[in-house]
Amino acid sequence: MSTSKVRLGISMPLGSAETAVETTRFAKDLGYDEAWLAEVNGGDAYALAGALAAGVPGMRLGTAVT
Repeated sequence: MSTSKVRLGISMPLGSAETAVETTRFAKDLGYDEAWLAEVNGGDAYALAGALAAGVPGMRLGTAVT
């Protein structure tokens, strides 16, 4: 019997840092463990990941297409 935990993740669209932090905090409160970011249409996933790291401590972050 496996005792591994299933992790929940959210895929974040790029947008304002304030909206992303608010949405990610809400997802964390709902039990999500990770937020994934991708650069689409010229956004900056790394800058947004920095805002999320500062604004939502403990959330696992990842980038997909950059």
